[in-house]
Amino acid sequence: MEIKLTNDGRNMLLNFVAGNKIKFTKAVFGNGDYQLAEGDKELPRIINPLQSCEFDSTPEIGTEQSVAKLSATFNNSTVESGFHVTEVGYYAKLVTKNGSGEDVEGDEALYAIGNADSSEADYVPASTERLVEVTYDGLVYIGDADVSAVLSENAQYTPLKDFNAHIRDKNNPHE
Repeated sequence: MEIKLTNDGRNMLLNFVAGNKIKFTKAVFGNGDYQLAEGDKELPRIINPLQSCEFDSTPEIGTEQSVAKLSATFNNSTVESGFHVTEVGYYAKLVTKNGSGEDVEGDEALYAIGNADSSEADYVPASTERLVEVTYDGLVYIGDADVSAVLSENAQYTPLKDFNAHIRDKNNPHE
């Protein structure tokens, strides 16, 4: 799935040059069927949002400081009908300084969006079929902006790497 900046995302990038920051707030997953027409510049909203979640960790900045890796995990416990993830949206806020030098968050806006054909998209089954956890890693362009993310406090599952570290810990009370 190719991820493209929206006009709001481009505006946030332009504003960071003045010393502002970008704060990623959430990822939204849906099954809308939008195709960007040749020559279109604006990307749409998420057409059919089905899942939304905060990010698993602070964005990892690439070695070239031009992309941020955004990782978001959701489970299908509330999914009543299975769907193909044909659209993913990454939302953010521009953080500016007020006259006192304090951070002021702007309105949340769709920063970047990815679309995929349903024949290539990941399938999320209904919770009655089986319970799954889905993690999406998206690379979004940030230039050399200062970025942060709203992190999920409600993770229902432990990432495998954290679980493995826990069971290898010699102080693990579960032995």
